[in-house]
Amino acid sequence: MWKHAASILFCFIFILPPAWAQENGIPLIRAKVNAINSQLTAYQIKNKEVEGLSVEGGKLKFFYDRKELKKIHAVMYGEMGYSTEDAYFDRNQLIFIYSVTNHYDKPSGIVARREENRYYFRNGKMLLWINPARQHITNSTPAFREEENQLLRLIDQYIEISHTTFRCVDVSNNTIAACS
Repeated sequence: MWKHAASILFCFIFILPPAWAQENGIPLIRAKVNAINSQLTAYQIKNKEVEGLSVEGGKLKFFYDRKELKKIHAVMYGEMGYSTEDAYFDRNQLIFIYSVTNHYDKPSGIVARREENRYYFRNGKMLLWINPARQHITNSTPAFREEENQLLRLIDQYIEISHTTFRCVDVSNNTIAACS
């Protein structure tokens, strides 16, 4: 009997993900992100160069499955580094952002430090933030709410830009044309 109980306890502690992760759907979000990334070449791609969102401009790339937005890849340049954000969508709802900030050693120098953040979303709210120290930050901190608000505003800006005229790339035949 004790062996059976110990086996069950082992599974709950070491094999199964934490209950909060299961309840909040983190494994499902990860699966959806992996599925989106595996289909990138099948999506229609819309490219946009932008100014005003960063010191030295940036580029946005929107991935669509028909008319449904699946991913935004953003690169923003600055004097002391550059950042990338990959925002993922399921049924046009934000589900995940992977953000990388690269800091230069001097203005327009080489990358000296890299910071990664991961953000999980459901129903327009951030569920979990994994910071560069790989700490799990939950909604009980003011920093969490501030980060959530900044990210949602940024994604809203990107989506607003997505409604402008683009250069579209048709991956199947490598052509570039104007599209809306």
